[in-house]
Amino acid sequence: MPKCQIWKMNKPPLLISNFAHLQEHDEQLLRLGMLAERYFPDDPNTSLLKLRQFAELLAQFVATKVGLYQSAEESQYDLLRRLQDQGILPREIAQLFGEVRRAGNAASHAIAGDHPPAGPTGRKRRFARRTHPPPSGA
Repeated sequence: MPKCQIWKMNKPPLLISNFAHLQEHDEQLLRLGMLAERYFPDDPNTSLLKLRQFAELLAQFVATKVGLYQSAEESQYDLLRRLQDQGILPREIAQLFGEVRRAGNAASHAIAGDHPPAGPTGRKRRFARRTHPPPSGA
């Protein structure tokens, strides 16, 4: 078999996920994002917990890239505030991280739950429609 055919056979499988682009950057971010996506339809609490973990790791990743990472013991709240104060995270992005943090906190205290209601702008509902479109004919 020619070498080029062997190379093509050994390529990593094509991922179909909103988080697939992270494959080349960080395997743990990819894994958490894909798990959040997978759990979304059937287990929204677990999905929110995975999104919170994703956001925490992403914030730590950003802090590391800009030389501001201190330790895993630093709270997400403190890390986000520091990244915003240093001008690394714009206010709107820091607010989104905060929303994910609070939703993850609420999900960790809920035994069972349903999909969270959409906020004033309907961001969550639009995300759900993009990631899980209704079946055709519905």
